[in-house]
Amino acid sequence: MSRKWFAQIIILSFVISGLLYYTRVLDRISNIFYDTLLKITANKPESHFPVVLITATEKFTQQIGHEPNRNDYANLINLLSDCKLIVSDIFFPSRQSEETDRVLGNSLAQNAEKIILPVFTPYKLKKNLMKPDTVLTF
Repeated sequence: MSRKWFAQIIILSFVISGLLYYTRVLDRISNIFYDTLLKITANKPESHFPVVLITATEKFTQQIGHEPNRNDYANLINLLSDCKLIVSDIFFPSRQSEETDRVLGNSLAQNAEKIILPVFTPYKLKKNLMKPDTVLTF
């Protein structure tokens, strides 16, 4: 009798295990266990994290009344001049006025040691673009 019960328990265990595997319940249980383990053992981040993300959204554009231009970015860089690092993903594909280009260039030059600019261009680079008469200087 004990062998019969033992065989039935083994067969029932395989059936239940197969159903749990097929319905992916074991994955969910594993994920819940892993998430709980991470919450318990992970280092808690500081309440004051020294990173600020500044984005130019549609709402921001409406508030200032125009698309952000080079003067706006120059002012922002000057405001952030006390930061340890400034990362920008702004791409200006062409010149604007000489004045706005100079203002932005001066802001970039004053903060050159702590600003990272994008290495991106949607245009195909050509050798003739590297001639000195086409290089922007600030």
